[in-house]
Amino acid sequence: AGPFAFTLFTLGIVGTGLVGAYTTFSTFTFDTVHLLESREWAPSAVNMVLSLGAGLGAAALGLALGSLT
Repeated sequence: AGPFAFTLFTLGIVGTGLVGAYTTFSTFTFDTVHLLESREWAPSAVNMVLSLGAGLGAAALGLALGSLT
């Protein structure tokens, strides 16, 4: 086994995470573009700001929890 040897369980978890992230990003993009094309400026801005804020907040929380010993 090399430095990147993964079990099937690990590959399943990573694969599920990547597909989940892709579909979440696709939905976010579709919704935002639809709002912009509909000239819904305020809802599209709220969608972008809250989505970005929630994502960065979740990442910061994950980093903080991961650094606990």
